[in-house]
Amino acid sequence: MISNDVRLYRIKLKATQAEVSVATGIPRTNLSLMENGRLLPTAAKVKALAKYFGVTCRHLYSDKQLAAIFENSEEEME
Repeated sequence: MISNDVRLYRIKLKATQAEVSVATGIPRTNLSLMENGRLLPTAAKVKALAKYFGVTCRHLYSDKQLAAIFENSEEEME
């Protein structure tokens, strides 16, 4: 399982997965898999979630996970 704080931040905002999905363009099914640690998102998805929640990528995933996520991406972590 991939530990993350996506669900924690979503609940803090009192947002549903559907609302986060619409705002970020990430399918609700992917959000569910991410929240349950069954899917490691792409760099673009991590950045979209961080922007939506108003936090940095490091608030959502560990440094080790982020290194794996951004390793083969042209995206830069903010």
